[in-house]
Amino acid sequence: MEKLNKEEIQFIDNYLDNSDIVYGDVRLEIVDHIATDIECQINAGDNRSFYDIFKAYMIDNKSLILNNHKAFKKATDKKIIKTLFNQLLSFKGILFFISMGFILYIGINYLEVKTFNRILISSELLIQIGVLVLILITYKKNKIRYSALERALVLYVIYIFGVFNLKYNASFWGEFVYVFLLVKAFLVMLPILFLMTAIKFKNDYEIKFKSIL
Repeated sequence: MEKLNKEEIQFIDNYLDNSDIVYGDVRLEIVDHIATDIECQINAGDNRSFYDIFKAYMIDNKSLILNNHKAFKKATDKKIIKTLFNQLLSFKGILFFISMGFILYIGINYLEVKTFNRILISSELLIQIGVLVLILITYKKNKIRYSALERALVLYVIYIFGVFNLKYNASFWGEFVYVFLLVKAFLVMLPILFLMTAIKFKNDYEIKFKSIL
């Protein structure tokens, strides 16, 4: 089967970039879609040059692709959600979750309630600030915008302002203590999961981008 070469795929990517498709992950999905359609035309017997086929293709499809690329955003959303759950269920994710739950359990049993909550809130704040700084540094260094990650980042900021409302209370008893431990352990590790997901997503994007360019 005929495949487009790196220069031709790079040409499509540059065209979309110049057409204000600013998100690297969405643009890659569209590049893949366009390249596949053009390859199918070539394999079906179209003897025109790549540039003539691409020009005709964009005349017919440019408006549809540029104005209605929600499907491509959906594809990136599904990938990031899948990556997040994979990180959660990975060995590192499970180990971190168990370790965090154990640390919280020790804190509840050996610290006063006020001291425990103060240390917990301070730790969460440091983790969250650290994660945000690392993400911003990575973005500034690579200068590639990721649609799925930017939208997830907005939800993450909302999470930061709401997470501190969940504090341990001396009135908690029985099974509710364990429910608190499970929920809080997950909330504490969520920023780490987000960072792991962001790194994995960025690496996967770069590997796929390099494989077709």
